[in-house]
Amino acid sequence: MPMGQNVVIVGGGHNALVAAFYLAKGGFKPLVLERREVIGGAAVTEEFHPGFRAPALAHTVGPLRADVAGDMQLEKSGLELIRPDPRVFAPAPDGRALLFYDDAAKTVEGIAKFSAADARKYLEFTSVLRRISEVFAQVVSMTPPSIDHPSPDALWNLLKVGRGFRGLGKKEMFRLLRRSDRRRIPGAAWARSRACWPNPPSAPARRFAPSPKLRKSA
Repeated sequence: MPMGQNVVIVGGGHNALVAAFYLAKGGFKPLVLERREVIGGAAVTEEFHPGFRAPALAHTVGPLRADVAGDMQLEKSGLELIRPDPRVFAPAPDGRALLFYDDAAKTVEGIAKFSAADARKYLEFTSVLRRISEVFAQVVSMTPPSIDHPSPDALWNLLKVGRGFRGLGKKEMFRLLRRSDRRRIPGAAWARSRACWPNPPSAPARRFAPSPKLRKSA
């Protein structure tokens, strides 16, 4: 095999493993180097208490694309995505807890116990996230175009992303572009809002947000 076909990937995290898979599929010969005795990075499952195992870092799968999972045939390797409801449990020092459900209306009821203002805004918040996530889904599914010599397909894909971005409207376009900065929000309001924003829902079929299931070792 020509030397140019050999690729060294430093670190055996989940992104590196996906990259190695597609490089191998494309005819390259990847070599993944990992200093630990296990691979997987943030997706590694480890024993945190005698007899109990769970992901050591990632508490959700995040933006796992369905086509990537299908190409890699992850289900045949034992992957099981668990979608609990409620999907987020945030306990407070005073004994109360904030729960996020798949049912947005039910989530609003829980938020209202902490902040009526945030509860009123939550449905708008989730609607905006769904629309913005559709634009992001287009971006992450693209192959980055060549800067010097973009192909016609690359230009077409950029045009589609641009149309999706314009379709958000001026208000959502600004929300997407502006830099998040806590200094823009008064302290008390920022603290309330921060507590009400964990793991918001995104566009259906665009993103998985399952949580790990604790398993007792055999």
